[in-house]
Amino acid sequence: MHPILYDAALALHNVTGFRALGKRKRRQADDEPQKRRRPGKALGVGYPESGREIRASIAYDDHEAPQGELGTTGLNATGGQIIDDYNSSMQNLSTRMARYQEMYNSDTAIGAMEQLIVPPIQSAKWEITPHQDDKSDAGKYLAERMHRNIIEGEGMSHSWRELLEQVLDAPFFGFALTETVWDTQTNGVDGPRTVLRKFARRERTSVQQWDFDDEGGLKGYWFRGQRPDGTYINRQYIPIDRLVVWTWHGKGRNPEGMGCLRRAWKAHRYEEQLSHWALLRVERSATGLWVAQPTTDDIEVTEAEATTIRAVLSRIRAGNDVGIVLPGPNWKLDLTWPGSSDIPWESMIERQRQYKLQSMLCHFVGLSQGGDKGSFGLSKDHSSMFIGSLRATADWVADIFNQYVVPRWVAYNHSGRPRYMPVLRHGQIGLRDLTPFANYIRALMDMNVFVPPDLTNVVLEEAGLPPLTDEDARIRAEAFQLHFSKNVPGVASAVDGQQDDQEDTSDAATEGADAADSADSE
Repeated sequence: MHPILYDAALALHNVTGFRALGKRKRRQADDEPQKRRRPGKALGVGYPESGREIRASIAYDDHEAPQGELGTTGLNATGGQIIDDYNSSMQNLSTRMARYQEMYNSDTAIGAMEQLIVPPIQSAKWEITPHQDDKSDAGKYLAERMHRNIIEGEGMSHSWRELLEQVLDAPFFGFALTETVWDTQTNGVDGPRTVLRKFARRERTSVQQWDFDDEGGLKGYWFRGQRPDGTYINRQYIPIDRLVVWTWHGKGRNPEGMGCLRRAWKAHRYEEQLSHWALLRVERSATGLWVAQPTTDDIEVTEAEATTIRAVLSRIRAGNDVGIVLPGPNWKLDLTWPGSSDIPWESMIERQRQYKLQSMLCHFVGLSQGGDKGSFGLSKDHSSMFIGSLRATADWVADIFNQYVVPRWVAYNHSGRPRYMPVLRHGQIGLRDLTPFANYIRALMDMNVFVPPDLTNVVLEEAGLPPLTDEDARIRAEAFQLHFSKNVPGVASAVDGQQDDQEDTSDAATEGADAADSADSE
């Protein structure tokens, strides 16, 4: 189709919606040179049976991707207050955090979870290294400077372990807030530079109001709190470029996230009620049930006497100085035994504790407690899953740090944006069982089975070990070849014959070179 006719057909299609079809396309000979389409024109999709082609119905000169967002995240954040909980009593942030803090401070199951999660991640080896594709000296120098500043604490008023302790509140409370405080040093080892002085902790209850953009992205929040001198800050805006919001399970871009304390809240309430009822049952078993009644049936009981005797009965407690004073001579008390209780209070309470431990895969520490049964194999499987969860938690810390902290630090200390950014990495998390690990290494390094270097690196990565270098792979291949040639029948002679052929070829080449040198000299 002629270009002018095609433009007219396309315009007609855009107005009316009718499909514009070109004429039957002539079959091109094999020896005929390919015709290139005109730049900027739409491609045609041909049908082999009919020879027709359908032209694109979009504007052929529009190569720009659509910009902006049309929808939102759906987060209910009216007036800067997030309402994202089905329980109306847990929708207010201050109320929710107060309940979580009570659980965090007084619940032994939550305390066990904290000891299982925080210390192993704190004690892991953390380092800032160049990107794996960055081989330049500038990238190495930049990563070393950042490592000295943040990990080793050069110029910091807070240690790296303190930051991890603050950040790891997020898996429990849902989120953690830190404000990045920068400082300029003029007399450092590297000369004038901008360094991080601290990640200042900001309490979750200091959030007076969140600030979102039109698409639901976080822009900052309005801070309220008290200074050490007692003065009160009522409304101070902190923008997002001075914040690091460590959100745990923040679905729908919810900065408050959802921690394990929210999921454990129902089990915590059930445990409180069961413990209360169990204590009442113990007290009733110790003191019995006291029944007050008049000495004779013809005595008329006044309302004042009834109120007094009810108060006497309600104050009966088991103790060293227990005693009862009757309000008058017309009353007598009888002790009634409440009977035995077949309700397994301990098992029910321990079950609720197990539910709380399950919220962070820590329930292996509660096996065989409270009537539950367990085994070593079951505990080992559960602990293995927990170690994997710990590594994922450490990866979460590293991902947020690499996404929000590293670019800011580089921007303040590097002219322009480098192609590769430094990366925060962590080492081994948790304890390793050395017996299966030794068997694992022995099987991997077995000289009777040749494992290709690529597959070896995959297996090493699964174990959290560094991959083989090119030199290591070459030495391993030569050692395997030597071991295989000496221990497999029939291969040693073939290898020796191949080596003899190589030696004969080398000798012949040497003799030929000597003859050529003699001819040149003559």
